[in-house]
Amino acid sequence: MDGDEAATELATWKMIRNCPGRYIIKHKKHNPFLIDGVPVTSIDTGDFVHKALATSGEVPTFIVHDLESPRCIDRVKVVVFGTEGCGGGVITYCKQQDGEVIYVHTLNTASGLRRKLGGLQIDHVLKMTDN
Repeated sequence: MDGDEAATELATWKMIRNCPGRYIIKHKKHNPFLIDGVPVTSIDTGDFVHKALATSGEVPTFIVHDLESPRCIDRVKVVVFGTEGCGGGVITYCKQQDGEVIYVHTLNTASGLRRKLGGLQIDHVLKMTDN
């Protein structure tokens, strides 16, 4: 993986088909993936990333960028690992469903993160971080 691997310890990830460097948690409604007894789709980006990084020890400071993309109906939250995404990052799609927010977290390698943020036309977030 070309980037930070700490988040890989929290969950079982599978590569998104035809999206090299992008991964999603194996989660099904009938067999949800739980973190501390809570379905992963109910956990906001900041809490999700904090729990993921806590599995590897000390949790560094990180910023959750709350963005709108002209290419996506959902709000998008982004955490960038390393300068300009050199450590990859997490992209979360915040989907509205029956008055509630469903969080779909994706783990991205550095190249996957750059490519997807470019496709969403929100890659300016890579220049906003120094973590």
